[in-house]
Amino acid sequence: MIINLSKTFCASIASLWLLLSITSCSSNDNYSSHTVQSKDKLISCDKKRNGEIWLVLENKQEYHCIDGHWILQETLSSSATQGSKITLETISAYLEEAETNKKDSSESSSSVFSSSSIQKFSSSSILSSSSFKSSSSFVSSSSLDSIITDSTIQDSTLTDSLSDTLCANVPAGMMCDKRDGTLYPLVKIGRQVWFAKNLNFDVSGSYCYENKTANCTKFGRLYTWAVAMALPTNYNNELAGNLLNKPLQGICPEGYHVPSFEDFQILADFVDKANEDEGIGTSLKTTEVWNQVENIAIGTNRFGFSALPAGQRTPNGQFNSLGDDQSFWIAEESHSGNQASYWNLYSENDKFIGTYVNSKNYAYSVRCVKH
Repeated sequence: MIINLSKTFCASIASLWLLLSITSCSSNDNYSSHTVQSKDKLISCDKKRNGEIWLVLENKQEYHCIDGHWILQETLSSSATQGSKITLETISAYLEEAETNKKDSSESSSSVFSSSSIQKFSSSSILSSSSFKSSSSFVSSSSLDSIITDSTIQDSTLTDSLSDTLCANVPAGMMCDKRDGTLYPLVKIGRQVWFAKNLNFDVSGSYCYENKTANCTKFGRLYTWAVAMALPTNYNNELAGNLLNKPLQGICPEGYHVPSFEDFQILADFVDKANEDEGIGTSLKTTEVWNQVENIAIGTNRFGFSALPAGQRTPNGQFNSLGDDQSFWIAEESHSGNQASYWNLYSENDKFIGTYVNSKNYAYSVRCVKH
């Protein structure tokens, strides 16, 4: 059976349901030898029964024996109804292979629903038998969705494939975050290589200024301290101690880390020596966006660091200081446990200051530096 892709998506789903019903019947001479009163009466799904379909009489549900697990029939078909997880092309490929396997089943004991069929049917195109590991012999519709879409997929091939796709053809002088495909310009200042843009990796505990996506795109996201360090949120109120190894990758992508005090000090010292007596803050700020203050020099972005006034989010959820303030978390904390240090650029001075301490529950920017 080959699906005509010009038909509507609903017609394709209906065809899929029909085929599953047909193949279910054709794969068994009759149901009389493959029925049980209730699902707890199902016998072991072993290799000998791989591919068999059993009818549970009390609720009239079909269970398929696949790779040592009983899979509910509606679990297989329900995945196709979620348009965000499946396409007409993958449905067509699945139906074609299911039809081929149906024909082959009369000549061999192979299952109509082979592992490769399931692989093509899943939105990830890779669903190994190891993905079905569970404390139960039954895999529900919701748990199969979780297997397909969540980080429970353990196949490194899938991760590598997605990373390669997201980060194909990265331009020179750019870094691609393999987690989401975001591109970051890089700048070499002295012996350090920095992101020339604030981190914009979306994770729980991070925010767009005033919850506007456009602000994340321009200024990057704002992170509470523990989230920036990739630690549980309880460390916003208690000491992390030895968890702050150096360099600490934290929320930064692989190969980069959240700056330490020393990292920013090295940057400040180099700029101070190479900027012809210009204020360090002036040299690091962009030439625009910053609110202009009388008698304070306009930013020159002399070294390409491109610091923007991203503002902050307070612990009570208020956003402020956009246009005036840029604060960067560092991978260090104070002795009180609920406070941490940060470096700051401000519109009303030309300095870059790293002696400030504030509550870890503030949300500030993160600027990553290469190991």
